[in-house]
Amino acid sequence: MAFGDKNPRSYYNYEHILREMRGGVVFICLRDAQEIFNSWDARARNPNDNLWDPGLNWFIAYLEIVALQHVMAEHDLSNVYLVNYSHLVRPETRIDATRQVFELLGLVPERETEDFLSVSLKKTITVLEKKRGRSSAQNEILNTSHMRCYAELLDGIDITPVVAVKTKLEEFSNRLQSEDRRFRGVFDDIVRELEDDAPFKATWAKTTDMMKECFAAPPLIDLVNRTDELLGMKPRRLGRRRLKSAFKALFKR
Repeated sequence: MAFGDKNPRSYYNYEHILREMRGGVVFICLRDAQEIFNSWDARARNPNDNLWDPGLNWFIAYLEIVALQHVMAEHDLSNVYLVNYSHLVRPETRIDATRQVFELLGLVPERETEDFLSVSLKKTITVLEKKRGRSSAQNEILNTSHMRCYAELLDGIDITPVVAVKTKLEEFSNRLQSEDRRFRGVFDDIVRELEDDAPFKATWAKTTDMMKECFAAPPLIDLVNRTDELLGMKPRRLGRRRLKSAFKALFKR
């Protein structure tokens, strides 16, 4: 049996998934940071997207990237793979990449599956080729040393076991912790720009509550707490018993 879920926060619970599905395989998809920012912003602005909160903008996407790197750096499970999104969709690599994914799952793609992938990937490539601008805030974040490290990590993977890039994941975490005062100033300026964004503020507390409940990566928690302070907010404490229902509520809309 095989099933998938494209919930961008599945990585919070992948260890539980592996415990429940003995012999299972988990694929964690990594994507160019600017593409992630664009995707989150586009969905946040789309009034017809009932599954996406308007406040889930690029800044929260940035924190998700930080969170994911820390989660991956903390574990050495051989059946967890990082997948380069571009490798999976680009015409020159997608056929081999798709075959490799199916082989790792112990499956053989059916003709209907290949036809569906062919159509959907064409649509994906069309989206990726759109020319999109960058905000000054996005440029500032992408120029930090830890985000440059993320770009280097992405360049070094196609469909790669997490254990093979553990050093690079740890480097990401180390760079974030050692960023200079200039980065903190950039971060503070970005948060202050979001202070008047009502959808963002309405989404912020419930989003970061879940981050804090699922794991405790000090560099990420420092950024979350700093944002709380700048926004003048004190998020409510979310008990683990309510975590599952909170996940469902957030992605149900």
